[in-house]
Amino acid sequence: MHKIIFALICCKFLLAGEPPKDSPKVRWKACDAAHDHIRSALKAPKTAEFPNCYRHDELVHTDRLGDQDGGYAVTTYVDAENSFGVKLRGFYMCAVNMPDADHVQTQCLETDADHKKTLRLF
Repeated sequence: MHKIIFALICCKFLLAGEPPKDSPKVRWKACDAAHDHIRSALKAPKTAEFPNCYRHDELVHTDRLGDQDGGYAVTTYVDAENSFGVKLRGFYMCAVNMPDADHVQTQCLETDADHKKTLRLF
């Protein structure tokens, strides 16, 4: 189910603007935008610890969405405290669209560790 929702979000983002050309710097910006979006939804954002955006492995990666520049899928995690002060790891899949150099649109799914179950969309 979460893959269908994520695909719909990705399609919405691919439909507009003059996006920046794909490059490592643009991918880093997409990853950073995803981290900012996730941070804004946390109970204790100041405690957030994200992996480096240059890392590319099973847990963290930034990939282009389709053949168009400007659309990226970011898979990442964050270690942050909940409202009780307990540090927990959350897993996320984000669709990031950069329709032009000045605008970034981000939508994220919080998932389980295997990315098989959607916990929430924000």
